[in-house]
Amino acid sequence: MYWLELLAESGAVPSAAVAPLLRETNELVAMTVASKKPLKAGIGQLAGFPASASIGNRKSGIVNRNHDF
Repeated sequence: MYWLELLAESGAVPSAAVAPLLRETNELVAMTVASKKPLKAGIGQLAGFPASASIGNRKSGIVNRNHDF
């Protein structure tokens, strides 16, 4: 996305030519971000947690299985 914007703003490529590519890029990013939430919920369920529960401290990898969610 950055490079497309840079090309349009520099005048190297007409903005009209870049606009459809930017739209498509934004749609792909939105789909990727939207798919992340169900993926996280699925990982939590595989670990034995309900879908609404967090799976622990991601930095340390510690999971509190004794906590009531």
